[in-house]
Amino acid sequence: MSDDCPQSEESANLNRSGAGVEVLIDGSHRGSTLTTFANALSERGFAVTTKQAGNGEGLTTTDLSKFDVVVIPVPQRPYTEAELQKIHEYVESGGSLFAVGQWTDPLRGKAKDINAITDRYGLHFNGETNSSLRNIQDPTDTTVEDYDWRVLLHNTVDHPITNGVETIEYDGVGLNVSDGGIGTQSPLLYGDEDTYEFTYSTSEKRFERGKEIVGGAAAWDIGQNGRVVAFGSQKTLTSYIKESWREEHVQTDSRRFVMRTMK
Repeated sequence: MSDDCPQSEESANLNRSGAGVEVLIDGSHRGSTLTTFANALSERGFAVTTKQAGNGEGLTTTDLSKFDVVVIPVPQRPYTEAELQKIHEYVESGGSLFAVGQWTDPLRGKAKDINAITDRYGLHFNGETNSSLRNIQDPTDTTVEDYDWRVLLHNTVDHPITNGVETIEYDGVGLNVSDGGIGTQSPLLYGDEDTYEFTYSTSEKRFERGKEIVGGAAAWDIGQNGRVVAFGSQKTLTSYIKESWREEHVQTDSRRFVMRTMK
């Protein structure tokens, strides 16, 4: 795994303004269309298209090559083999994929559906079983006292996405990162000495993994410069980047981080 992700100056400039960047948010598998995030992107000049769950066609008739970034938030039904192949061909051709998870329903019980997309690139949404996801918790770095799952992740690697990012408000599932996948992999956000993972299942298990616990990760150097980013806290995109939320709660760099996941 590597901490260094080269990126062209053109991509860096587009990332700051959003001008000329086409984004697809795929809600066709009964996932959220991330209205808050979509609005925030539009305000920055990104051209955002959202695909709603409807006639069941999914991505089969969608020309992904029109989009610079495809966002897949918490699918509630599986992608077909044809759709998976289409997504992989898109990334291999230089596309950027942003896969978003969470530790509660609806991803709980359906983690295999998002891992079917990300595992190929060495990025895995973590859990002992498909129905028991590992929630990241921390007893000291929290935004609300005694709410260990409202975590402030403050460890980042040197990477264009985390440039200027010091803290992220996180309420989500942990990730596993493996260098056996396609491309070059690296964590982006990770825990500290007392961060742990917890499964809310019939057995309730606690995993003391500290700095090995990852909340965001990336794979790049895929095909023609394709990139995949996996992030386990959908709540960050639906709540923690709102201006109203930021005015009333702990100030973090959550908004800056999620904006920089857009290539």
